[in-house]
Amino acid sequence: MAGAVEELKKMAIVVRYEILKHLRRKRIYVAITVFMLTALACVLVPAYFNAPMPPDARTFGANYVNFLGILELMTIICGTFFVGDAIASEFEHKTAFISFINPVKREVIVLGKYIAAFLPVALALSLYYLVGAVAMYTSYNEISVRFIMSYLLELLYLASVIAFTMLFSSLFKRGILASILSFILLFLVFPIISFILVFAGIYPIAVLTF
Repeated sequence: MAGAVEELKKMAIVVRYEILKHLRRKRIYVAITVFMLTALACVLVPAYFNAPMPPDARTFGANYVNFLGILELMTIICGTFFVGDAIASEFEHKTAFISFINPVKREVIVLGKYIAAFLPVALALSLYYLVGAVAMYTSYNEISVRFIMSYLLELLYLASVIAFTMLFSSLFKRGILASILSFILLFLVFPIISFILVFAGIYPIAVLTF
């Protein structure tokens, strides 16, 4: 038990310093700004063009989440942006010779990096859904259950994107290469595979982006 607590303390230290690294590189601010601007655009653009309001909260939530497919794109961009160099940079900048010789298990370091990448993007994503929830409640005096379920599924999708990108970050020694390859696969290749499988009558449940 004491050993597990000690490992959790070490993981917390890894998370803390990784988040500080993201703050120094302005990544967290960029993610929050992008998601907030996207959220405001989803609410204000239809109002600016006098688009008719959806008949109920459920339809409003669906329109908000699926607006031009921006949410999925932003999730992929931010997910790959935060994680592409999480492990690869340790070898690219030779800092692995310092990090991995410390008396800390490698899985603790990797999991700490994962959590530190997930939390900032999850915060930005939560703010995006918060704007939608406020707009929905203001207009319909309720928040759709499907909207809440969509939020939870989007968090799960974000966790999957980050895990997928971290896999490539561990395979390559250049962070930019891991980020670009992960983005291409998630944004282009996997949707094409899903389309082909659906066209062939196969339900592509194993494809991450389906």
